[in-house]
Amino acid sequence: MRFSPFARLNRLAVRVPVAVAAATIFSMIVVAGAAIWVSSETIHKATRENFTDKASYRAAVMSRYFESRTAEVKVMASQASMRNALFAFEAAYAELSDQQAKSVTEHYTTGNPNKGKNAEYGGQEDRSYYGTAHRLRHPVLRKLNDELGYYDTFLIRLDGQIVYTVEKEADFGANLMTGTYRDTALGKAFRQALRPGFEDKAALVDFEAYAPSAGVPAAFIAKAILDDDGKPLGVLATQLSVKGMNARLGTGSNLSLIHISEPTRPRLI
Repeated sequence: MRFSPFARLNRLAVRVPVAVAAATIFSMIVVAGAAIWVSSETIHKATRENFTDKASYRAAVMSRYFESRTAEVKVMASQASMRNALFAFEAAYAELSDQQAKSVTEHYTTGNPNKGKNAEYGGQEDRSYYGTAHRLRHPVLRKLNDELGYYDTFLIRLDGQIVYTVEKEADFGANLMTGTYRDTALGKAFRQALRPGFEDKAALVDFEAYAPSAGVPAAFIAKAILDDDGKPLGVLATQLSVKGMNARLGTGSNLSLIHISEPTRPRLI
């Protein structure tokens, strides 16, 4: 009989209240907030003291913003609760046939019962293995995403399969190694995060047009999720929007003009 990692997960999910999972993941917000939060006033004050021309000031503010965001993603990717979330969705996907996986993808995207507000759907009508994992994990991952002001959050298998997103846009269920979105900013960040020897670093790809989000410019930060021996299990990625960046930095940052004249090369931080 074929071993079912999801069967064990499913039994545990019944025993563990959602509140416990929520408390575990929300602890990441506290850790991230206390350890590396950089307020808009701190960013602006520090950069104003060193730059007088507008262009240099804007560049410095964005650099500090990305440093802060990258530190957050590193903290989140290091948490056991995020590793468990990756395992849950990966194990659930392993139980699905190719046709079932396609049906699940369509159910949460084009066939979402909350069409137009896909992130609000918890999976109540999904009776597959994936639905069980989603009902347990999605509420807290969505809350984490919203509390930290990300546009979207992704969990990605080592083979490039996106097994979870908060927003459930067209990239949900896609493969970043072989699929349509391989050469997007997300695809670049994913592959960069898994480069040998860079397991402790996070990959950042600056703003460029992103098709699944209606072509709106997006930046991505990706970090490998590691096992106890430091070997990659998958990747955590977050999507940043210009709107979210300006909200975090404050309206005085004047960073609404993002130029995307040429593809951006990934950076490791």
